[in-house]
Amino acid sequence: MKKSILFCIFILFISFCTKKMEEVEKKTESGVEVIINPIEPYKIKGEPSTFTLKKVLSIDLDRDEMVNIGLTNIYDFDVDSNGNIYILDSRSDENSIFKFDKRGNFINSFCRYGKGPGELIKSQNITMRITQKNEIMVYSKMKFIFFRQDGSLIREVKSKKDFSDAKYIENGNYLCKIVQWSGETSSASIYALYDSQFNKIKELDEIKAPTGFAQHPKGIYYNIAAAVNGDKIFTSNQERDYEIYVYDFYGNLIRKIKKEYKKIQPSEEYKERFFDMWKGTPVYEAVKKRFYFPSSLPPFHYFISDDRGRIYVMTYEKGNNPDEFIFDIFNSEGIFIGRKSIKVLFSPDHLNEKIKNDHFYGLVENENGFQQLNVYKMTWK
Repeated sequence: MKKSILFCIFILFISFCTKKMEEVEKKTESGVEVIINPIEPYKIKGEPSTFTLKKVLSIDLDRDEMVNIGLTNIYDFDVDSNGNIYILDSRSDENSIFKFDKRGNFINSFCRYGKGPGELIKSQNITMRITQKNEIMVYSKMKFIFFRQDGSLIREVKSKKDFSDAKYIENGNYLCKIVQWSGETSSASIYALYDSQFNKIKELDEIKAPTGFAQHPKGIYYNIAAAVNGDKIFTSNQERDYEIYVYDFYGNLIRKIKKEYKKIQPSEEYKERFFDMWKGTPVYEAVKKRFYFPSSLPPFHYFISDDRGRIYVMTYEKGNNPDEFIFDIFNSEGIFIGRKSIKVLFSPDHLNEKIKNDHFYGLVENENGFQQLNVYKMTWK
């Protein structure tokens, strides 16, 4: 009898602990669900919280065959549902998109530079995205071009404005970023939703930043991030604390994801990397004197999402090995479930990574300084 009572107490204790592990703090603000995440990840029963990476493929620009096909630079890339990889080369004199199959075999190249139908205009702001229908969308200079997987032209759409970033959304709308200048000392980067005729539906996120003419600007990147995956839009910026907005494709705010975070002081490495943007220019020394660094950095640098709605947030915490950073991992419900040290090629205003089809695609530099796109199989555990 005594053993039975002790056994029942033990079962109740385990049940209580399991319930506590699954409890997630939530609240509602103006009809919007808010997920409150602590510093340490929640333990969600039955849900894997991290993953291992096994390299299965490398597309290395330090190879003669890449030079022979005309691929010299990986400006952007994306992956279709079949695992085919599309690389955008902004420096190419001929075709700008290079297609490889999931084994790394070169298939073909397409999307010429020029001013005619289906031709891409060279610009500092070129974006590419593979839609859920496996259409390859490329944007540059008020022009959206859509291709089939074989590189044949589907359609071309002209926009009313020149955007600095643009993404086609599956319901026919567009998510675009525009930069507005406020005199000489400040600017605003705004992500807004536009309809098929490029009429603005709603502004989703905004960050204001000082320009080079500001007197004493703060030494951060003033990043604003946006991603489209599944049936959601995700946005955030470095000046709003650790908070990610989640919208539907019509611009309705449906969730806020908040998280407590560890404050990180700007390291000497961070400061050197920050000033590298001006290295070799006549204003380098003047810029170094003008900027100041805050006592703590923004809560994170940037984020990406995968095709299952998970979010991977790159923090400023150093990882386990050189060139690795700690990423916070959120599930599709916005719940903080784990952390992972990942090697990345640091970029001031974006991430060079994609996660699709349970594969992780990351851009790095090889030992000779050439770009290398690595593909890893992700195994969750």
